[in-house]
Amino acid sequence: MDIEQLDAVLISTSLSSIAEKLAKLSEKSWGWDILVPILTAGLVAVIASLLTNFFNKRLQHASDRAAVQRYKESQLIERENLNREAINEVLLLANSCYTNLIAIKDNYSERLTTNLYARVSEVPVIKTVKFEPVDYRVLTRLSFVAPKEGEELKTWSQIPQMEMMFSNYNSLMGLWQERNVMAQEYLESRIAERSGSSDSGTSAESNNQMPPHHIQLLMQITERCIGLTSEVMTDLDDFISNFKEAFKPSLNKELPPELLTRVFHFDEENQAQRRVIFEHEVKPDFSVLRPEFPDEATYRQFIHSLVSRHERDLIV
Repeated sequence: MDIEQLDAVLISTSLSSIAEKLAKLSEKSWGWDILVPILTAGLVAVIASLLTNFFNKRLQHASDRAAVQRYKESQLIERENLNREAINEVLLLANSCYTNLIAIKDNYSERLTTNLYARVSEVPVIKTVKFEPVDYRVLTRLSFVAPKEGEELKTWSQIPQMEMMFSNYNSLMGLWQERNVMAQEYLESRIAERSGSSDSGTSAESNNQMPPHHIQLLMQITERCIGLTSEVMTDLDDFISNFKEAFKPSLNKELPPELLTRVFHFDEENQAQRRVIFEHEVKPDFSVLRPEFPDEATYRQFIHSLVSRHERDLIV
């Protein structure tokens, strides 16, 4: 066998070996057919489970945050509405008091003269108004209007100032009741005087059934009622007109307005018209009392106890 024949045999043998190996590689075993899909499915399931768990946690976290945010907002809205309701309640209370005092003042304002003792009769026994105290516990819900440390102090941002105003109103109602009783007694004594004078022909002075010191007390309580009525009306008017300056900074302006209680607003023009109804009321001439006091300071101290604190500078 020559070399060429030997090479041909070797090449043929190599090709046969390669062909056989290729044939074996191209064959698929049943184990491979089963294992690969199982491994693939398992891997996909694990990946899907991990991704699902990840996104579920993300969604749950986002949902929890949204729920917490909604809860916080609902709490803020509820608190804000409670504050606004307290504002409305105290404004309505003040307006009710103011309206009641207008009704009281309407009974005598245009009838007054400067004569102190004539004014006792010029202010009638008032029966058309109920002299009832008001419940102002709503003020305990207005602590939020108090300025924080470092903030500007508004006129009506102090709860004690509001308490004093309503307390004065309640005291005034009691004072008017007391004055009504005394005025009724005085009226009855005057009727009895006239009746006795007419029947017996004697003078009214000899039949005076009310002691002079009672008339003096009636004069004092009459002027105190007139003065305190004017004082409380001035305070209530100022409160109704300017309380907004105290509570506006505390209102939450970031919440949805459609979910909030509307704060009452009193028309300024209407309030101005109510304010001037009694501006021409005649003031009394206290100078006739000056000789009864040892000095000017004592005289003024007495007069100041009768008149509105807003009018003390006007007393001569």
